[in-house]
Amino acid sequence: ETIHRVSYVPKKAATHPGFGPKIEYTPPKQKFDHVTTSQVEYVAHEPAKRSPAKAVIERAIDASNAPFLGTTTHRSDYLAWQAQPRERLRQSFAYKPPDAPFDGQSTFQAHFQGD
Repeated sequence: ETIHRVSYVPKKAATHPGFGPKIEYTPPKQKFDHVTTSQVEYVAHEPAKRSPAKAVIERAIDASNAPFLGTTTHRSDYLAWQAQPRERLRQSFAYKPPDAPFDGQSTFQAHFQGD
């Protein structure tokens, strides 16, 4: 057994008696109505009518008599182009093995030999 276990004496924890008189809970005498002050003071208003942001344009053409072309302005304005093959900006080089044999030393070791 350790010295701590032998010399340890358990003691009761100190408690404070509390401050002031003890007050018992008494439920309220009025019934709770579950309504907040915001709900009581709220005044409902009718939403105002909004005018459209864009001006209303009357059509000059009667849509029922106009012929249907079957195309959109996007399709007629942006035509597809033939893609041209791209040129290489630089030529590709084949792998060239190193000229010197491997000596088992990294470039860091080769450049920084120390003092």
